[in-house]
Amino acid sequence: MEDLFDGVLEIENEMREKGFAEGFAQGKMKGLAEGRVLGVKHGTQTSSEIGFYLGCALMWRTLAETYPKLFPKRRKERILGLIEEIKGYPLGEANAAGMTEALAKIRSKFKVLMSQLGHGKRLGVTTNEKKDISF
Repeated sequence: MEDLFDGVLEIENEMREKGFAEGFAQGKMKGLAEGRVLGVKHGTQTSSEIGFYLGCALMWRTLAETYPKLFPKRRKERILGLIEEIKGYPLGEANAAGMTEALAKIRSKFKVLMSQLGHGKRLGVTTNEKKDISF
């Protein structure tokens, strides 16, 4: 009688191990696929943000070269510093150390320049129309 129960316990353990192995493999595949999708999404957002900052900085540099009297020396240096910071950002290296800190530094420099150039918190197109809410 005891041998019969040993066989049942053995089958139960085998099935549990087999179920765990199959579930682990499926979870790994699903996790990799989900991670890839999230990585592409986040990478696209970060690249777009960096591209926006670089486009603004290049425009400011061109304006500073075209109208040198409107841009004090220190502001020109900050524009060039932002461009160099952006060019040094490891866009093609997904696992590069310090990416978060580098992006925070770029954002900070960009915000300072926006403020110095008189844009304040305005990052996009603004309208002066009144917003009335009625029900």
